[in-house]
Amino acid sequence: MIAHILGLGQSLIYHEPDGNFTIGVNDIFRYRKTHCIVFVDLPRVFTPERLKVIIESKPLQFITLFPEWKNYFGDKTLIIKKAPGSGDMKLLRSENYVCSNNSTFVATVHAFKCGYSKIILHGVDLKNHHALSRERTFKKAMAHFKELSAEFKKYGVTLYVGNAYSALSEFLPVYRTGSAPA
Repeated sequence: MIAHILGLGQSLIYHEPDGNFTIGVNDIFRYRKTHCIVFVDLPRVFTPERLKVIIESKPLQFITLFPEWKNYFGDKTLIIKKAPGSGDMKLLRSENYVCSNNSTFVATVHAFKCGYSKIILHGVDLKNHHALSRERTFKKAMAHFKELSAEFKKYGVTLYVGNAYSALSEFLPVYRTGSAPA
């Protein structure tokens, strides 16, 4: 089973919808329609323009840590609980969600919890991302994704990037449609 995680990075333009399950983040509906959207920020963090796109989005489900989103999406909102700490992969199989410093990480954990065995990251470049512009936060995101990939392997789950432009291609294989990594 394949799930595509759609971030907002430049390499998103190379994602070609294939009918598999999709999880986007934030205002992804500006570029692509997805089955679910993940938010790890409060509504007030978004500019009015971005919030408008989010509110007008029509996925099957909204996934967030914050009950405030329920005001916008009602019963379509899944309120998740964050696992203690940050990036503790030993808690991956718990009912709570292992988190990092970016929405795409939480979206990836959600795909795992849904039972997907191939998870492909598109637009998860970790380049030119305002929240990851400091070296320390960038390195933390990279380390968490590397640890997540290693933990996934214990359960027969493979994490890929959709394009070599992603900084994660340093240690994640690039997915080629219908095959293992190139």
